[in-house]
Amino acid sequence: MVYKVRWTLDQQDRFIRRWLRFREKYGLTQEQMAQGLGIHVNTVNRIERGKFVPREGVVLKFAELEKKFKDGERIAETLAWVPGEDEI
Repeated sequence: MVYKVRWTLDQQDRFIRRWLRFREKYGLTQEQMAQGLGIHVNTVNRIERGKFVPREGVVLKFAELEKKFKDGERIAETLAWVPGEDEI
């Protein structure tokens, strides 16, 4: 079964802001974002300009990419912890 994402303008704006915050937070270029999602860089550009509404597959891939980066941050925080450090 294929589901079609139906966006209101508000939902699309919120998604684009979330997308751009993510890209900025991790310092990703449009090319890196495209590569991480398996889409063309022109598609990334069009999504960011509000000229293209991403399909459900891209939205799901984006959610997976966000999760990987957040999981990576948690792992890095754990690895950076030094025993006894919080006792000071």
